[in-house]
Amino acid sequence: MCAEILSSQLGIVKQRALGLIIAVTFIMMVTAALLYWISHAYVLGQAEANVTNLLLSHKGIHHYVQNTMLPAYAKYQAEGEIPATFYAPEILSSSYIVRVQHAFYNQERKAAGLPEVYYKLAATSPRNPVNKADALEEKLIKIFNEHRDVKSYKEIVEVDGKKVLYVALPFLENQQRCLRCHGKREDSPVELQQLYPGQGGFNEKIGEIRAITSIRSPLEHEYAHIYLIGLTLLVGFMAFVGLFLFNIRLQSLVQTRTSSLEEEIEERKQAEETLRLTRISVEAASDALFWMTADARIIDVNEAACRSLDYTREELLQLKVPDVDPHYDQEAWQRHFPELRKSGTLMFETEHRTKGGRVFPVEIVANYVQHGTEEYNCAFVRDITERKRAEEERAEMEKRLRQAQKMESIGTLAGGIAHDFNNMLAAILGYTELAMMEKDPDRLAQDLEQVKIGGERAAKLVKQILTFSRKTEQEKQPLQVALVIKEAMKILRSSIPTTIEIREDLSSSGVVLADPTQIHQIIMNLCTNGYQAMRETGGILAVSLGEIEIRTEDEGYGELVPGKYLKLEISDTGSGISPEIQDKIFEPYFTTKKTGEGTGLGLAVVHGIVKSCKGHITVYSEPGKGTTFHVYLPLVAEKAVELPGKEVIADLSGKGERILFVDDEAQIRDFAERLFSMHGYKVTTCINGGVALEEFQNRLGQFDLVITDMTMPYMTGAEFAQKILGIRPDIPIILCTGQSELINREKALAMGVCEYLNKPVLKHDFLAAIHRALEKKIPSSAELH
Repeated sequence: MCAEILSSQLGIVKQRALGLIIAVTFIMMVTAALLYWISHAYVLGQAEANVTNLLLSHKGIHHYVQNTMLPAYAKYQAEGEIPATFYAPEILSSSYIVRVQHAFYNQERKAAGLPEVYYKLAATSPRNPVNKADALEEKLIKIFNEHRDVKSYKEIVEVDGKKVLYVALPFLENQQRCLRCHGKREDSPVELQQLYPGQGGFNEKIGEIRAITSIRSPLEHEYAHIYLIGLTLLVGFMAFVGLFLFNIRLQSLVQTRTSSLEEEIEERKQAEETLRLTRISVEAASDALFWMTADARIIDVNEAACRSLDYTREELLQLKVPDVDPHYDQEAWQRHFPELRKSGTLMFETEHRTKGGRVFPVEIVANYVQHGTEEYNCAFVRDITERKRAEEERAEMEKRLRQAQKMESIGTLAGGIAHDFNNMLAAILGYTELAMMEKDPDRLAQDLEQVKIGGERAAKLVKQILTFSRKTEQEKQPLQVALVIKEAMKILRSSIPTTIEIREDLSSSGVVLADPTQIHQIIMNLCTNGYQAMRETGGILAVSLGEIEIRTEDEGYGELVPGKYLKLEISDTGSGISPEIQDKIFEPYFTTKKTGEGTGLGLAVVHGIVKSCKGHITVYSEPGKGTTFHVYLPLVAEKAVELPGKEVIADLSGKGERILFVDDEAQIRDFAERLFSMHGYKVTTCINGGVALEEFQNRLGQFDLVITDMTMPYMTGAEFAQKILGIRPDIPIILCTGQSELINREKALAMGVCEYLNKPVLKHDFLAAIHRALEKKIPSSAELH
């Protein structure tokens, strides 16, 4: 109510003030105009008075010369005192005398600090060039001659940026006596003719106004008074208006501040009520609230924070963040706060520690708050113990479900694998029985060859399963893929019927980082799938190899990084793949073939190999038209290694070297003893590492080579090898394994083993490894001596 009254009163004051300002402004404008007119009249009158005084002075000089000096001159000349031809303008010419007198007059004005007054006895054709009329003066001479009623000319003009009063008067009409000096040149005094050789000032006529008096009196001194008066009035007026407006503004500010204070009081009451409700809400919240400074001090908490950590509020306010969060020491907090300042809000998980030492998981939403120059971290903390427990239970259930699905898939796969193994075992067992009955040596050798082929097929199937499950380590090397494709196509041409045409277009010799066996497996699996899709109808199997550069904006290349890639394309014109199952073909164990026709591992193995090479594989297929696979492998700028051929050693026989062979399988021990003995080696076999270690220690220095299996009871082959090398660092060791997760080729070679073989090992591979190992043998001190 008070504010409304003040506002009404202020409105009346403003209206009155506005009317008063308008009236004062009008009066000031009229006064200023009047003062300007008076001042202007004063300036003009003052200047005219100055010019009049100057002209009267000049006129007095002219009268003196004309009425006193010239008659005296004529008298003395008549009496012979002055020669008849004598003439001196400095004593006989009134205009000359006035001009010189005026120059002295200006000197005195300048010495007194006053501006000079322009004066000229301007003539159209003067004897002295200084009296030559300018354009305006010539114009005025003409006006005075044509209009004899015009007796003077007065005007305020601007010369060189300064205002002057310009006054011009007709000087003199030529009379008869004037023609003695201004008539014809030959009639004038000889001295005058000699003094002024030109025609200027001669040949004038009676009654003609031959010159005007031209005076320009500066007005700057007079105008300075006008400016001073005007400035004084303006300053006074501005001061009056300023004080008046300041008074109004002051009243307005007082009223506004009074109203603002009343509003602030009301807002503060509302803010205090809101703050009280907010604090109640914060204290009632189930989530903990922490306010922390940039140096990790805790400055405020709610009740939930106290309950969750088993501290009182006073105790928590004495702590720092590292006291309650074991993962955020001072160094971690110094990294966290700048990140929060940059992001504004962060959500993350960590752990809190209670007063009693119990640690529990929490989820934190941290918010950056700046108040003035102070920075804060306002964090909402939620206990996620139950959520974590539920997630763990869900993860465990999902793990069990995946395991159940895997077992179900393995069950589906088992029929195919069992069928393949049974076929292989049937061939192995059948040919073994035939060999046992065969008397013909040639037929016996053929039967045993078939047994060997069956065993090699079984070994390949096992390797394929292990490759899929990533249990085998494959060494990558710079490889020219085109060479591997050519080798694979040689095999395929001999096994694919003539109803299928094979086309090759290998236009790239690019190098990738891969294992040659795995690249061979990609080609064989994809080509075999294509062949099987066309075996009933025939068609075209096309294999092409090129290069492609993938850019950042390109799409359809999975997670490939931009760069240059080798592009392998294998296509067929077979039955194609229906859209419903195209997304499943790379899943392990998935197959559309009948039981016994395939394991469902082929494309899954291909997919795994491509991914391990940091590549990408896609498929495009239309039912009834065929299928195309695209494989992208990153190119490397390295020289390709030569593909390993079959090692050829002329003589694999031994020379009586002594071998200690360790394996827990009796059949393998018997096979090794017979094989090595047949090739000139002396063999001692042991059933496990413990027995072999004792034998080695009892016959120290009597063995030239140790061959051990990896997986054995009591002691692994790796442990046994380390113990042997601890006794004799010079002894070469060959490590064999059927399959082990504990060791691979790199680990074996790093521990000092010189050869690493994967079972099953063929005769040639075994003997070649022995030959290489013995060549690497370091001679013992006994042998050196």
